[in-house]
Amino acid sequence: MGFFDSWKVSGITTDAAKASNPFYELAIAIDLGDDDIPIELQIKCGHIFLKMKQSFDLYFNKKINSEKNEAVKFLVAFTSYAMGKDGMGWKWENVRHHSQGLYGSMEETPQDFIKYNSPLIKKCADEINQFIYENT
Repeated sequence: MGFFDSWKVSGITTDAAKASNPFYELAIAIDLGDDDIPIELQIKCGHIFLKMKQSFDLYFNKKINSEKNEAVKFLVAFTSYAMGKDGMGWKWENVRHHSQGLYGSMEETPQDFIKYNSPLIKKCADEINQFIYENT
């Protein structure tokens, strides 16, 4: 991964991390049945997550480079969601840091990424799909 690629990814993850709180809140709402956020917004956030995952899949699995930026944004959304699932407090700086680590793993050690992260990503997507199904 070159310097300019790292710089671009850093900017994308920073911007996306600052806007990632809805995915964190979605995870908490799904786990706790929290109704502080209207169900319509939770469902919309779930659809956004799943659409971003499609871009991630196109980039990671099919090597469609035009989907790279959206794939990076998905890693941020996934990180924020996972932090909510794990009961961690939300700070955009932590979301950025962890999602940049995921990006590095995805690019530099894809087999490890598949082994350790792909099952977690699938589990989260399945959970969100189920949530949407049950609430529409």
